[in-house]
Amino acid sequence: MNGRWENRLKDDALMRIATELGEVQMRHAGAADFEAVYQVSLDAQQWLQSRGIYQWTVLMNSKEGQRQLLDRILHAEVYLALLDGDPVGTLSLQWEDPFFWDERGEDGLAGYVHALAIRRKVGGHGVGRALIHWAMRLIAGHGRPLIRLDCMADNPALCAYYARLGFIDQGVREWPNWRARLYERGVGE
Repeated sequence: MNGRWENRLKDDALMRIATELGEVQMRHAGAADFEAVYQVSLDAQQWLQSRGIYQWTVLMNSKEGQRQLLDRILHAEVYLALLDGDPVGTLSLQWEDPFFWDERGEDGLAGYVHALAIRRKVGGHGVGRALIHWAMRLIAGHGRPLIRLDCMADNPALCAYYARLGFIDQGVREWPNWRARLYERGVGE
């Protein structure tokens, strides 16, 4: 059996999350879910933009960005969160990330969460926190002790949110038009 499908079968045992709003079902997103994943992400990006934070603008508003999203979906990296069948959240989970983390991104110690987004209508009800904790259980189930993620360094509210969730600041990675703050924490903490 293909390793990607073996991981998918192993992951499917952890597909339900209790939240303040009720049980959220997690599942791998398939090609048919592209629009749902895109709309959840776009909702989050537009809310950020309304607050003066221009995160994901290029990703969400360009054909190249949409192609990257579809590629992640086709590589079984994207999960969709459903509340009563309604898409309310999404995240990508990767097992390597040298782009943001250099050589640490290939050390085999972590799972890497990207593109965590929730619809605003569920904001403030612990859904984002529940998705992070769900990812931690999934990562631990793969025998990895750490969860790593990055966020826009110029988004102080999001940086503070991750700090409140117990993530430790691992510094900033810079490119000409982007600064990412790196965070990690143990999955068993």
